[in-house]
Amino acid sequence: MRKMLALCICAMLLLCSCSNTSDSGQFGTSDYLSDYDVPLGFNQGLLRFCRSDDIYYSIIPADTGSRIMFSDPKSGISGCLCSRPECLHNNADCGAYVLSSHGSGLQVYDGYLYFVATDPNDALKKCIYREALDGTARTEIKTLPAQSYEFNSDMYTQFHRGYCYFAGVKNMVDGATQSYNVSIAAEELSKSKVSLQIFNKDYAAEFLSFRMQIIGTKIYYEVSTAERKQANAFEYENCKIELYCYDIISRKSETIYNGEVPIAAKEIWIEPEKCMYFTAIDGSDAIYSLDFASGETSLLFEVSDSDQAALPFLGDNLAITIADGKIIVKDFSGSILLEKDVTKTESNFSDGAFGVGRMYAASDDEYIYYSYNTLKSFAAYPLDGSEPVILWQSEKTEMPAVPEIVKPAKGK
Repeated sequence: MRKMLALCICAMLLLCSCSNTSDSGQFGTSDYLSDYDVPLGFNQGLLRFCRSDDIYYSIIPADTGSRIMFSDPKSGISGCLCSRPECLHNNADCGAYVLSSHGSGLQVYDGYLYFVATDPNDALKKCIYREALDGTARTEIKTLPAQSYEFNSDMYTQFHRGYCYFAGVKNMVDGATQSYNVSIAAEELSKSKVSLQIFNKDYAAEFLSFRMQIIGTKIYYEVSTAERKQANAFEYENCKIELYCYDIISRKSETIYNGEVPIAAKEIWIEPEKCMYFTAIDGSDAIYSLDFASGETSLLFEVSDSDQAALPFLGDNLAITIADGKIIVKDFSGSILLEKDVTKTESNFSDGAFGVGRMYAASDDEYIYYSYNTLKSFAAYPLDGSEPVILWQSEKTEMPAVPEIVKPAKGK
């Protein structure tokens, strides 16, 4: 009897071991996992805007708190992600209601919407939430440690291969001294208490920019620092870059580059194992590359003075900018691949005396996305040059019930 029991226990342990190995093997691949990876074009822009097939979602500020909105451009329907008749969308019974004005990390992960927000019943409690793509079945996945992951610039909240990653910068001013703290941490997507501290470092500098990209099993993160040449001027000197790579399987970091660069860097795009492309933020924008093997930086092309100051990137070695009311897509040699006048579309988003407040949101194989009106309006600009699509327009967005076209979450 004891021998039989021992054999049963061994069999159970073997099954558990195989299960764990299988999970590790699934997340150990460098291939893109569409159900579990951060979409590349979306991890460079806003942290609360995502896409699932032809449906878009965003956490959009309201008079009180925020609302999760959906948009289906094909049907022309958009509104609060709520199917309750006559719902006012102002309490926790609504699947679209988000108490905090800055709910973050909205992402389609494993067939559900995941995000981080304040508990509607406890303003001091922040949680990771999950709900179905039709706005039903909201579930609290995990309560976050008290006073943790509070950033005031360059913030990231991303769900990737079993973890929620938090990264960002805390700006600190002590008299005339400007300093920063940059940190990256992770919480397992379960009730477990597994927390990881990946990076934590203080910096004393006049200018600091932090960027992060998660690609497969690697997390690339970059810190750029510089000093101003003159007070209140956008010209910098003593420009430096620290570039690291963290392996999510071994949980070890390596330094790819730590040294001086010609310019103060802002936006980045990583080609794994090869190089980092980055833009300058010194008043005369340009695109550079940093070679991982040699550590050398090279100027790819300069950008005219009329272009937008910050250049976000697309995948497949493309850069985008806006100049004189046009969206311009270039390859990294500087050749123009697309030039589209967006003046007419952007006239819908004018903030009166303040003009058009444009912010890059994301990009994918079909569109470039921009946000307007303090994250309350969104437009999608097709890469094939066809007519733009307005996803949400702040004063015109209606709030109907969620239609059946919003796909339900896949079964568990």
